[in-house]
Amino acid sequence: MIIVAVAKQENYNLEEVKSKLSKILTDSGILNLIKGKKILIKPNCTGLFRPEKGRTTHPKILEALIELIKNWCKSITIGESSSVGVDTKEAYKITGMYDVAQKLGIRIIDFKKSEYQKIKIKNGLVLREISVPKEILEADYIISLAKMKTNYVSQISCSMKNMKGILKDSEKKKFHKLNLSGAVADLNNCFNNVIAIVDGILGSELYEPIRGNVLIASRNAVACDYVCARIIGINPASIGHIELARKAKKLEKIKLIGQIPRKKFKTSPPNLRALEKKFKIKIIDGKPCSSCIGALYLCLKKTKQQAPELLKNLKIIIGNCQKADNCVRFGNCAAEKGKISVYGCTPTSFNFIACLKNRNK
Repeated sequence: MIIVAVAKQENYNLEEVKSKLSKILTDSGILNLIKGKKILIKPNCTGLFRPEKGRTTHPKILEALIELIKNWCKSITIGESSSVGVDTKEAYKITGMYDVAQKLGIRIIDFKKSEYQKIKIKNGLVLREISVPKEILEADYIISLAKMKTNYVSQISCSMKNMKGILKDSEKKKFHKLNLSGAVADLNNCFNNVIAIVDGILGSELYEPIRGNVLIASRNAVACDYVCARIIGINPASIGHIELARKAKKLEKIKLIGQIPRKKFKTSPPNLRALEKKFKIKIIDGKPCSSCIGALYLCLKKTKQQAPELLKNLKIIIGNCQKADNCVRFGNCAAEKGKISVYGCTPTSFNFIACLKNRNK
């Protein structure tokens, strides 16, 4: 039986967070598990977002965790590889994690500069092998210190998807071009030493902050995310990477310690037809990767907020380049010299809006 421990917490007061973390780490058996072990903490530090955005692990959660376990385990290291095109060191600083590491004397790693080693994946759904940083392989336990989020790429992003941040940028792109759900499930099924802690005090629903007022911990990342989905208000069986990993690992019965708060987050599966309807535009489907679909959602959302007139009579092509007239070509796969193109893998909303403004001149 797998234990998932849940605690209600409404703020980031350090002493209160330490108290609640201590309880769920004890209830879930994590404290005893890590005694005398080498620990690598993998926070969610994917982008250049300040803590109040709710999109990255709050620095007070990281600080509280380190203070709780630093005299309990053999060593602690923090490691992350931020999103494609994002400078990890800059992300560490903007999110506040760099200051925590400096204050507590903890080694902090940019996996983008690490030495990688290939490992085989037995019975993989979409992957046969994967390259991971040597520091991951040297750790006795990896703590996926994730954020509770919903997005337009994988519906939810918690401890399992957080592990994608150990990969090279090229591998991250590969995940999105293959089958993201299957690849995330394969990645998590590679490891039997991942501990899951999720910061849901302030989360993110479709890239906007939302209060979840909860902390979650488990010795099993799949079980942890299964409970996170229930908290968010989604059937866990409908989340591809959770359900695939659950079946592959033959997830045991979950014992819940603590009460699940009901805090429904907005969510939406990656669907181009839904985007057409929501933003009243035309989209030509060139079979894009899931990452580009998520980026398009963000770009359209920002445009609607800042310059909604730019969406009028808009036709977009996304994915593999095709012949099409009077289209805005979104992303490097669709971009074509001499055509109206928004370059990037993935494009930013700044470049997207600038392109639309130039198009209308």
